[in-house]
Amino acid sequence: MQTHLVKTTLNINTQFFTFPAILTTPTWAKGYKCEPGKCGLCCLTAKPPKNVPQQPIAQLDRTICAHYDIKQKLCKKHTERPSVCKAYPFIFGVEDGKILISTSLECPTTNRKTSIEPKILQEIFENPVYSRQLTLMNDCYEHTILSPSLWRDANHIQHTLTKQFQDFFSRKTEFPFLSEFQDTITNIITKSFRTKIKIPPTPPIAKLVSRQAGIYIATRFESHNICWLKVNGSKTTMTLFDENLKPKKTVKMKTPTKSLNLEIERSAHKLLNDYVSLICNRPFLSLAAIISTTIKPRPAPMYLLRTLASSFLPIEVGATLIATRDKLKAIDRDTMREIISFCEASMIGTFRRPDTATHGVR
Repeated sequence: MQTHLVKTTLNINTQFFTFPAILTTPTWAKGYKCEPGKCGLCCLTAKPPKNVPQQPIAQLDRTICAHYDIKQKLCKKHTERPSVCKAYPFIFGVEDGKILISTSLECPTTNRKTSIEPKILQEIFENPVYSRQLTLMNDCYEHTILSPSLWRDANHIQHTLTKQFQDFFSRKTEFPFLSEFQDTITNIITKSFRTKIKIPPTPPIAKLVSRQAGIYIATRFESHNICWLKVNGSKTTMTLFDENLKPKKTVKMKTPTKSLNLEIERSAHKLLNDYVSLICNRPFLSLAAIISTTIKPRPAPMYLLRTLASSFLPIEVGATLIATRDKLKAIDRDTMREIISFCEASMIGTFRRPDTATHGVR
């Protein structure tokens, strides 16, 4: 599978260790520059940090951070904002003493082709808050990896999974893919674990749509809007808002009960391959380490399999919803960019949780 990813190496100097870091981004989205007063969509879509005052926003039927000035599109305490805000849109984890970093492609500024300046990452991760969190994540990883029962064949299975998932998507030039994808996962499990392990079937598309309900940044290459997906049983509403948070386009539809048959155009397929490869380069094993020690001990390979596999489900959900909204028969490059943005809205909550490492270290 041919992909267009760029890997940039740098060092993060914390008060405890110097971590080598690897930033992985697609060539078409390898930049980032947050300019206060020009966007602020992350403040509207993300949940406010804990212990921060909130204000209601009727158009989106939710509350947002009280420090955000909607008219000025500016955080009133931008220089003093919490570390969790400073880290957006970066997704990261620690594996083998290295920090693995990628960007959330929901953020419109990641459309830039100019590479991210290392000083941006250093300013984020070298501050005292992340110094401790990164060290705890590394300790947690090393602590868990000492347990052979939890980590048996994890690296080998990760390699097998990523290769087969990449091969699978390199062949898929149309939707749907969920049923075929389920068969692929079953075959991987049978061969990797050398035993029959029953895995739950992929939920019906209507249930997957309900899981994705909420707000996301509808990022395309030349535009971006906030999109609010609301699901109420058999009825689904998608509303696009303009920069002043006024409804720009509202489409009401029946909640999909099956995926659409959609061709993936060649330019869009290239983006899909890049996104699949990016997901496979994200720090799954470090998350497996954290989960294994904080919730309930379970084999890291099994957690890895389920987490990695579930990361691809929103792709088909997004394609179905956006194609229905825009009455499409095929997915072009710009539409695929929004589908990726739709997927990233849930992805960032899955991967960027360094604070959870504190529960697994004694």
